[in-house]
Formats: sequence, structure tokens, C-alpha cells
Amino acid sequence: MIRRFVLLVAWVTVVWVALWGEVSPANVLSGVAVASIGVVMFPVRPAPYEHRVRVVPLVRALLEFVVSVVDGGLRVAWLVVRARSHPHSAVVQHDLADDDPLIIALMTHAIGLSPGTTVIEHDDRERRRLLVHVLDVDRLEQVHRSLARTERSIRAAFRQPSTRAT
Repeated sequence: MIRRFVLLVAWVTVVWVALWGEVSPANVLSGVAVASIGVVMFPVRPAPYEHRVRVVPLVRALLEFVVSVVDGGLRVAWLVVRARSHPHSAVVQHDLADDDPLIIALMTHAIGLSPGTTVIEHDDRERRRLLVHVLDVDRLEQVHRSLARTERSIRAAFRQPSTRAT
């Protein structure tokens, strides 16, 4: 309990000093004071975390995400530069393999942070469906494969202990 308190105060102090932009005794001491008061007044309970983080698949998923962001940015920039009158946009339904909230959250964030794509609906009744708007679609099969690959890499990086890696 004390170890967690000290780690949390240290982390909030580091953020405090970073926000002030200068490492000085006054900033560090005021950061420790603010962090201690904040941690005591607003205690953070540990959330149950049922997933195992696998480092190699996580690095692979992050690299795929970075490639997706760069590729999307270049595609959107090219779309703007070539000034084609009507890009071929589409709304694609992607059926998720499972209804794990962590996987759904990471998947929607990965899609939303990639230029040219955004999640427009996540059906709460049918938790396994995402509707994704894609800007300038060449082939729908390519979009489906890309979404499935993103989901597989996220599931491989954050798998639950009771499930086997796919």
C-alpha cells in the first residue's frame, strides 16, 4: 500500500514538473505536496486487470499502428494534393472476434487515430460490430483485411489468461 502511494506520488510529481517545464527545488517540492494531497483526497483503487501483456506482439502491434498512421497520413495528403472531385468513401461493417472491452477500446482508438478512418458506431446491443468510415477506398477486401489484421495484432498483444493466442 505504501509502495503504491509512493509510486503514484512520484509519477504525479514527474508530470507536475514536466508541465512546469523546469526542474527546480520549488517545482519538485510543490509537485510532491500537490501529488500527496491529491492522492490522499482522491484515492485510486487498482482496477482488476485480467490480460497478459505480451511484449513481442505488443511491439509488432505498435509498429503496425505507426505504419498505418503514416500510410493514412500520406494517403490523405495525396488525396488533398491531387484534388480529385469525389473520393470513393465507404462505411464498412467490421465484426469483432470477441466482446472484450479492452480489445474494443484499443481497436476503436487505433482506427480513430489513423488518418482517413473513424469509427462511427459501436453497437452496444451487439457488442461485436463496428461501423467504420473509410476515406478513399480502392478495394473493400483490403479494408476488411486491414481491420482484421489490426484486431488480431491487438488480441495477440493483450490476451486473457484463459484464452489461447491466435
